[in-house]
Amino acid sequence: MPNDYENFNGSDMNNSQNYNQYYNQNYYSSQNTYEPRYYQRVAVNRTVDAIARGQNRLLLVMATGTGKTYTAFQIVYRLLQSGMKRKILYLADRNILVDQSIQQ
Repeated sequence: MPNDYENFNGSDMNNSQNYNQYYNQNYYSSQNTYEPRYYQRVAVNRTVDAIARGQNRLLLVMATGTGKTYTAFQIVYRLLQSGMKRKILYLADRNILVDQSIQQ
C-alpha cells in the first residue's frame, strides 16, 4: 500500500515517514476492550486512508451488530493520535451510543 500514498493532493504525505505517522497508528486497546475484528480494521483503515487523501465527506455503512460505535471510536482515536485532526465532532442519535464510546 505505500505506493498508493506517493501522490497525495494537498497533503504532506509524500514520504514513508508521513505515511507511517498517519496510517500505521495502533488501535485503541485496554484490559476491558478487544482488538477490532478484521472487517472493523478494514473499515478503520479505509476511512483513515480517505481522510488522509483529503476527502472531507464519508459515509460508512455497516450491518446491524457489526460494531459501528466501536469502529467509529477507533477511527476517532487514530485520527487524534496521528495528529491528522485536532477536533472531531461525534454525533449520535441516542445518548447511550455516545456514552458507550466514552466508556471504551
